[in-house]
Amino acid sequence: MNDLGLPAAPGETEMKILLLVSRDVSAYYSAALMQRGHQIITHDRGVSRSENPADWMPAINQYMECDGCLLVSDDPQMRGIAAWFGNSGKPVWHHLADIPGVKIRY
Repeated sequence: MNDLGLPAAPGETEMKILLLVSRDVSAYYSAALMQRGHQIITHDRGVSRSENPADWMPAINQYMECDGCLLVSDDPQMRGIAAWFGNSGKPVWHHLADIPGVKIRY
């Protein structure tokens, strides 16, 4: 099932995607990916700027559950997270069109 409550087409699964974009375009990318049938996790910039690892470890653990990430930013922190994703073998997309969509059956 996708966020609209509609089943995905056979053989295609939704993904949980970490969204690494600036706040001013976050809603656009979130909506586009949810419309394609994916779950979205957004990066909270304030959490990872904390000096206390206990503050940012829950976010990192949540990011690790993601299947891949979309990086549309030149923010050094976001680029670092994306590099870590890539090094762990998970896909890092730089364009919305590169992310596979889930075909939704109506």
